[in-house]
Amino acid sequence: MESRRREKRFYKWTISQLILFLTSISFVNLYLLTTTIKAEAAVNVLDVEILSNLTSANTSGTSVSVPWPGSVTNRPVTFSIKGNGGLNASVNVSGEDKFALLAIPAELRNSISANGSAAIKTSTTVNIANVPLLNAILTALDSLTSSLNLNLGIVQIDLTAINQQISLLKTVGNIGNVEITSPLQFTTQREALYTNMSSNLGVVLGTNVPQILRNLSTAIQNTQIRVIGIDIGGVVRALLQGLLNTLLSSVNSALNDLATVQEQMADAAVLGATDVQIPTLLSGPGQLTANWTANFSASVLKAKPTDINLLNFSALNISSRQTMVYFMVEALTMDRTNLPTQLNFGRHAIQTKKSETWRATANGDQSAIATTGILRINDTRNRQKKWQVKVRQSTNWVNGTRTLPAAELRVQLGTVNSTFTDGRVVLPDNATIALQQNVEKNVVTLENAASTGRLTVNFSQFNLFIPEKTPKFQGQYRATVVWTVSDTP
Repeated sequence: MESRRREKRFYKWTISQLILFLTSISFVNLYLLTTTIKAEAAVNVLDVEILSNLTSANTSGTSVSVPWPGSVTNRPVTFSIKGNGGLNASVNVSGEDKFALLAIPAELRNSISANGSAAIKTSTTVNIANVPLLNAILTALDSLTSSLNLNLGIVQIDLTAINQQISLLKTVGNIGNVEITSPLQFTTQREALYTNMSSNLGVVLGTNVPQILRNLSTAIQNTQIRVIGIDIGGVVRALLQGLLNTLLSSVNSALNDLATVQEQMADAAVLGATDVQIPTLLSGPGQLTANWTANFSASVLKAKPTDINLLNFSALNISSRQTMVYFMVEALTMDRTNLPTQLNFGRHAIQTKKSETWRATANGDQSAIATTGILRINDTRNRQKKWQVKVRQSTNWVNGTRTLPAAELRVQLGTVNSTFTDGRVVLPDNATIALQQNVEKNVVTLENAASTGRLTVNFSQFNLFIPEKTPKFQGQYRATVVWTVSDTP
């Protein structure tokens, strides 16, 4: 008795362990199968493309030498996608649509929005044999025609009116150039901005289909079957009438589901030369520490709408289909490269009883052309701005322990050029800026400008004015001039 209980317990233990073991195996297999499917879906983007020679471009007008500030907001930018002749993509799979999409760099996925609908121009053809609801009509007509040919001399049917409408139906897909608009939307994670081209494409391609089908239905209903030979029991007539009824039923099925006809026509359409315009509002990535290039990539493909979020958009990073928008570090800088670092006022006899003006020259010869200078201010910041350029003489004119008290460096202001598209450039009332030690003088001011740009200030001459009775001593006199640009909020 005790032996039987042990056998029973052993049996139960074995079964429970086996169930646990099998459950574990099933769980592992299910997990591996699930991850394999996801990995496969994530790399299909290039396999479902339907246009060749894809290229893209944008209207930002930016370049390496003309970038946008990183903090720009809502700039209108239209991206274009162009391609030629269709690739060998299936046109018979139901439920797949045609999409044009723009892959967005990760840094700008929350900085771009649609600015209207996509505008699409394409040349397209449709073989209605690839449109299931319309192909059913062709198949039914072929069956009727074949049976009629086998029964000549027994019955007669005039198919002229039917064939006229069938001929028209076969030409509906040869529309040629098509222009449509289509709404834009984002993938779930905003990796791409895309438009479903199929819905409105089907509407355009199927414009004439309803009337042709109605005329075809009328032609079928008006078709008479005439018995002209011996039809025992009316078998032949009944057979052909049944085939005629099948043809009518196929036509009515298409008429009753025109929306599906349009979808199937869009699905079967083969695209030729295609141009898609995607209007957006684009903002920059914000303040940058280095210049940056945003790479956008384009594609035109065929997929199930539910699969769009599974595509691996990084696979589209192919140079031929990329288009760039360039951004730069924002800064207010002063370029003093073309300002003179030394001014040579030549050699002069010592005099004390009259004032003198010494002109800076290139080689010490007072008859030579005066030294000039250029100061450039670059402002790439995307903000309202008001800044001033000022100059001061930070030291007196010094010759050892001796100075030239009350001496003035006089800077002659020349032309001032601005590339700012707004704001106001304010110049001093006097074109000659006279410097004294530690007295700051305005050179130029930019007010109420929001654009980026450059201000170029030209100085036509530098003179040193020595007042009358100024004590002078033999030797070289030196002074330091400081240029500053200061921003006022």
